[in-house]
Order: sequence, then structure tokens, then C-alpha cells
Amino acid sequence: MLKNVFALTMLLTLSACGGGSGDSTPTAPPVSKQPDLLLTAENYQDVTPIAFAFQEALLQLSHYSYGRIRNLSETDRKQDIVCSNGGIRSIDWTGAISASGQATPGAVITETFKDCLVTEFDEVLNGAAVISVKAESTATNVKLQLNFHGLEISSSPAIVVVDPFELTITESADLYSIKPVLINNKLRFNFKGEGVYSLSNTVLNHQLNIKTALYTSSFQTDLTVDGFQSGLKIASSTAFSGYVGEYPHEGAISITDIKNNKLEVKANYVENSYLANIIFSGVSNPASTHWTSLIEGVLWSWPGLNSHYFSEFRADNFAFSGFYQPEKLSRLNANDSVILQFSRELAPSQDLNLFLEGNWTTPNIPLEYQIKGSQLILFIPEGMEYDEEYRLSYFEITSAKGYSIAVANWDKFKGNNAVKAEITASTTVFAKDQYPQLSAEKSESRTGLALIYHWSEVTTTGLVFSSPNNKETSFYYTGSTPKEKPLVKLTVTDSKGNSASDILQLSPYTQGLNTLYFTSDDGDYIGAGQTVLHQTEGSFVSYFSMFNQWNAVRASVEYSENNQNYNWSLSFSAANGIPLAAGHYTGASRYPFQPFNTAGLDFSGNGRGCNTSRGEFTIHEIAYSGDENSPQLDVLAMDLVQHCEGGSTKIKASIRINSSVALVL
Repeated sequence: MLKNVFALTMLLTLSACGGGSGDSTPTAPPVSKQPDLLLTAENYQDVTPIAFAFQEALLQLSHYSYGRIRNLSETDRKQDIVCSNGGIRSIDWTGAISASGQATPGAVITETFKDCLVTEFDEVLNGAAVISVKAESTATNVKLQLNFHGLEISSSPAIVVVDPFELTITESADLYSIKPVLINNKLRFNFKGEGVYSLSNTVLNHQLNIKTALYTSSFQTDLTVDGFQSGLKIASSTAFSGYVGEYPHEGAISITDIKNNKLEVKANYVENSYLANIIFSGVSNPASTHWTSLIEGVLWSWPGLNSHYFSEFRADNFAFSGFYQPEKLSRLNANDSVILQFSRELAPSQDLNLFLEGNWTTPNIPLEYQIKGSQLILFIPEGMEYDEEYRLSYFEITSAKGYSIAVANWDKFKGNNAVKAEITASTTVFAKDQYPQLSAEKSESRTGLALIYHWSEVTTTGLVFSSPNNKETSFYYTGSTPKEKPLVKLTVTDSKGNSASDILQLSPYTQGLNTLYFTSDDGDYIGAGQTVLHQTEGSFVSYFSMFNQWNAVRASVEYSENNQNYNWSLSFSAANGIPLAAGHYTGASRYPFQPFNTAGLDFSGNGRGCNTSRGEFTIHEIAYSGDENSPQLDVLAMDLVQHCEGGSTKIKASIRINSSVALVL
């Protein structure tokens, strides 16, 4: 923290002697007058780190605070946690936390350190940090008040941040931002035994675009030091920018004293991008220095990002930058998400074979995933065995510009199986003005603790829950029924903070669209207990044939959803070769092996079919045109029931093509 800030020692010494830019014989000021804080040709290189020191300090404090409020649990309270260097830290908090472990508005977190090395600062800490979550905070717009007055950061010399300040961290769809705000326009840093440095008129705007992985950071402040009449102005003339894990390749910042002596630090593009250029108004030959001599790396990272990588800039770079909140990996709840950050935007459509690898006695677990700009989001499923460790499989991934890399890591994934979440629904297919019921009755705490419940929507269709914190709830829409299929999430949490989630996809039904719908019993081989609704305004049947000999219709519906391909086939005919028409057909057996005097029926799909079957179907409407060589199914409204292999379990299906006949849900 505040790396090389004591390069100011030389500056202060020279300034106290009245040193100025290029003036070798300055007039000594009156004894009673404090000297000015001036830049000189002799000291400007040593002063350069000051351009970034306080910006970096604010970012480090922000990273630490955001990580702290995002990762709380009952099990951590008032317990000593051993630090990596053998020191101790302990946490206590008042207020409440969300199901994900984030402090909610009104919460106050106090963390106490005893000789503890903290990664965010790369320093040993002693004393207490107090973080208060402001009342106007939301899940994606966090406002904090930070008080580090009781905390000593063991640099040389030790630092105490004297004044509290406020912090806003916002996460929107594509942009994350950090904005500290000084209370009473003042923030003082007390360097024990060396004096107090004060910031005023401070503006820091640090952003990360998660679509492109590009960060930008601009900073300005007025810096004064006890014992000096004038101070320094520090300001970005151009915001620094670069990609996650890389030195900035654009941007400039300047330091100016009261006599307009100006020191400027500029980034290079590709050529020598690992170096920062240093230009001083009183010197004709610019100097340069490595970025790591100016800043410890917080500029090219983000709160909670455990980066494995940093590099100089190249336009063709592409790398895995690390995990967000890596501490979550050791206690994952079902349906948690794990975020992998890359240094460039990812190609949006990729077929990745992702799974968690178990040991030789533990099966691998397939992973669902989503690509969001420069992030790969993994969704942790049910099925991680208690107290077993897993690793993410080796995989290849491609950037939006076509560069591919192999990702292999040794981070351990470990499940938290203390709680089970399971959704049961009265129906997953619904029409407008219906109020389907959702229940968490099959959820449980495996240690017998009381559970709290929370219903939410993963998608953004505007679903409303009648009782979002009850064991059971109904849902509805205030507007029109959405075309997107909403995802409902149930989160259950026990009194120790252990939680689990279950996600259920719902299917809104719109009358008049071309529709395939079926619901199946548990044990039915074709439907496997699923309820499926597929609707479209456009072309629906991907394959159609008609056989005049049997008056039979065969149709196939193919589509893709949630990165999966589906193919459902329907064949049916009347008994005795009679032309198909509206009516109810009973005693059907598997088409095309049925007797001539028996109706034929076969509903199959995704590689599953019946060896033998029995069933019945009702045709509400049917019309087709063309001939046997080029038939066209113009209208069809049909419902069917099918039993495979003579069993009692069944699948009930409906198909609507250019028909206004409503489904019976």
C-alpha cells in the first residue's frame, strides 16, 4: 500500500531548503513562513510513484471492503482465522446477510487483525476495520462507509487512514465501477513518525467493462503535507486503460506544484508497454520505469478477482485471468455460480465440454455455463458429494477475435451439502391469468436446522411472487405473458448460513402459436418425467410425409434450446386405411406395426422410442394439401396419450399447427 510514497522524503528535504525548478540559488524564505512543496529536476524521478500512490491506496481499500461484505457467514462469526503468515483475523457483524452471504443494508462489519498478512494490501495489519453498509445499497449498487482509523498498516513506517470515507461499487449489465467519496472533502493518511498527508477535491473513477475486459481509471486530488504551505495537484489528463491482467497501454497523469513545474507519466502502446514514460517540464530527456515499480497491480485487477496473470499489452493477447471470489470454491452450494474472468471478450457461441472432475471413486459432474462478454459463468449443479474435492476439467476456449487457449488449473472445488433445495410445481406450463403454485416442501436441512426460503427469478421477464420468502408461493405477471422462458430459483438457508438452490424453467403458453406440448409421468421412457413446451411463430414442422396407402401422417419437430438440440417425432393413422379426420381414435398401437384394423400411433424423440405401445388420440382439426410426393400439413390440432411397453406410466402430448384450438393445461 502506498508503494514508494516515501520517495517524497527527498522532495520534502529539498523543498524545506527552498529548492525550486532550475533555480540553483534560491532565496531563503522567512523563518516563520512554511516552505512550498516543489518539484525539481533533481527529485522528479523519485517523486513519480506519488502519481499513483493514493489512487492505489483507495483502490486497495475498496477491493478489501467489497470482498469483505460479499463473503460473510454465521460460521465465521467471532472465530479466529489463521492468516497465510500465521497471524490471526476475526470477524463480527451486526445486521443481516443475504442468501448468497452478502451484507445487507444496515449491516456493520468489524474485522480485527493481529499481525495478519492481507492479500489486498500485501501488508501486515493490526487493529480493526469497520465497514458499514448504507441503507440505499442494493445487490448491484453497494454503498459503504469505511472507517480504518483503528487499523494500522505495517508499511515502513506504519500507516493509519485517519478519516472515514464513503465508497460506491456498482455492477451493471456490462460495467463495474468504483467511486470513493471523501467526507467533508478530506482524507488524511498518518505515516507514523513522518507526518500527515491530506487529500482534498478527490475524484476516482475506476471501471471495468466486462464485455470487453477493458478497465479505465481516472484520478485527481489535491495533496498537502503537514509543514508545507503549498501542495501538489495530481490529475489524469487521459484515463489509464488496459485489459484485465495487463499494464495500461493508454493514459497519462500529471503532478503539478504551485510554480507549475509539471511531472507527467504516460503509458506506451505496444512498443515497451511494460514501461511508463516519465516527462518533466524542466528536463529535455524523458525517463522510463517498469509499471511494477509504480503500482502493485490493483489498477489492472478487480475486487475479488484472484488473478493468475499479468502481462504487457499486445492486441492479440488472450489469457485466463482468474476466478472471482475464489474463497467460494471451498464451500459451493448447489446452483451457485462460479465466474472465470478472461483478458479479452469471448466468442459468444462455443460448444464447451465442461465438468467437475472427481476422484476415481467419485463420478464427474457435467456443468452448465453461460458466456457473458469476457466472463465464463459456471453453474454448480446438485450432485457434489459431501466433503469431496473436485477440479474443473481441462478445456479450450476461443476469444471473440478467434484466438484459442487451453485452460487448466489446480483450484479445488468443494461442495456444501448441509442443505438440499428442491422445487415442486403444480405446473411448469402456464397461461396468462393463471397462478401456478411453487413449493419447497421437498427441501431439507440435513442437520435438522430450521430453514429460511427465498424465491427469485434468474431471468428478467418480470415474474412476481406472491410470497417470495415463504415455503410455498404462487407467481404471476402484471403485463403480457413473456415469450422468453423464465427461470425460477429457490434458495434455502439454514441458521448457520449453509444454503442450496434449485432452478426450474417455466414455459409461458400463448394461444395461436405453433405448439408442441407434452407432460410425462416419472418412469415414462419417452418423456422421462419432463414437461415440455415449444412454441414458435415461424416454421414449425421440420419434416413431414403422408402415405395415402395408410392415410398416415408423419411429422418431426426439431429445435435448439439452452445449448441442447431436440427432435420429437409423431406418426399416426386411422384404422382400416380410413382418411384421417376430426374425431377420437382409441385402441391405437405402435405405428407402423399396428394391425390394419387398428389405429396407429408413435410419439418418440431424442433417440428414445417404444418397442411396443398402446394409446389413443383426438384430432380436433386437420388439413393438408399437395400430394404424396410433396405433401403440406396446413392445419393440425391433436392430443394424444401413449403408454410404452404395456406399462401404466404415460406421456400426454399435444400439437398445434396453424390452429386456434387451445391447449388443456
